[in-house]
Amino acid sequence: GTLEVENAWDFTGLEDCRFRWRTLRFPSPAEGRAGHEALAEGEVAGPPVAPGSTGTLTLPLPDGWSSADALHLTAFDPEDRELWTWSWPLDGLSGSEVSPGDAGGVPAVVSDVDGASALVAEVGELALRFSRRTGLLEGVRVGDREIALSGGPRLLAWLRDDRRFEDVSGESALVDLTASATSDGALVVATLEGALKEARWTIRADGSVELEFAYAFGGPVDVLGVGFDYPEAQVTSKRWRGRGPYRVYRNRLPGGVLDVWETAYNDPVPGQTYAYPEFKGHFADWRWLTLETTEGDLTIENLSGVPFLGLYRPRMGEDGLLDLPDVGVALLEVVPAQRTKFLPPDRLGPQSATPVVGAETRGRVAFRFDTGE
Repeated sequence: GTLEVENAWDFTGLEDCRFRWRTLRFPSPAEGRAGHEALAEGEVAGPPVAPGSTGTLTLPLPDGWSSADALHLTAFDPEDRELWTWSWPLDGLSGSEVSPGDAGGVPAVVSDVDGASALVAEVGELALRFSRRTGLLEGVRVGDREIALSGGPRLLAWLRDDRRFEDVSGESALVDLTASATSDGALVVATLEGALKEARWTIRADGSVELEFAYAFGGPVDVLGVGFDYPEAQVTSKRWRGRGPYRVYRNRLPGGVLDVWETAYNDPVPGQTYAYPEFKGHFADWRWLTLETTEGDLTIENLSGVPFLGLYRPRMGEDGLLDLPDVGVALLEVVPAQRTKFLPPDRLGPQSATPVVGAETRGRVAFRFDTGE
């Protein structure tokens, strides 16, 4: 493998540095652990690239290297100090990482409940409840265990006003809610009028649930996506595959490393309490998330490359830089830019400017609920 490199040093040639490469396999959500397994690794001396110049770094990667999940490359300076680690995904978005259950021949049951105010689609021990008024998910049941995931997918759209954010999501009215049995489960489709257009739920006999959603928001926006409610007080930790372990802002994206990360729930106040990496916030290049809760494990898998994962509302402290909105558990296309003490984001350059969107956005994720029984 070859990489183009640029020497940003003023006096040191890259031939005085060394580079360590590793091809990695990441654990799946079902394996219940963080970290990675190194499939192959090696070191090479830096190429003869003078300060301020560009060149090519050749890595002696083994046969089959592209079948790994990721490639990590770490640079060391002439004093053998670690400078940086770059990481690239190698496995695309092909295939699900959530282990399928036993599909069997489980029939689907669709029924109205509570005086026809709600629709319930039941496949085996898994049942999803939907509001006949809004079309949104109202709850999940696995056997006799209730899972408090609800209120979605609802459109999330906020526009920054100085340090605060104004909700600009508008109204989405339900046009139709249909449910039918399929060859391997049930299909529930909510058609809506407004920026949120459709939510299509496929509930399968293997215990997985796939959601396809579509929205078309037009105009300037600083936070955009779809979200769900899940009680924050019931969350104990998260495990996720993505570019971490730290949260990002629209103007502070670089620096993360692709890996499987695990973080116990924390809720620090900047300048007063110190718990890192932060549990809440916006996270980039995510592939899957497992929330460990008092009800069991809730896993969400990113099947369509949704750029950002959002979790709840980070606290900014007294006179904080931003008063961020509470996104719950969110699948986000746009995340906010951070400001400085003296300047708002729109005065910090193009990458901090509020984007203007208009095209329809479609996304696809899969859920799995493990109550430990």
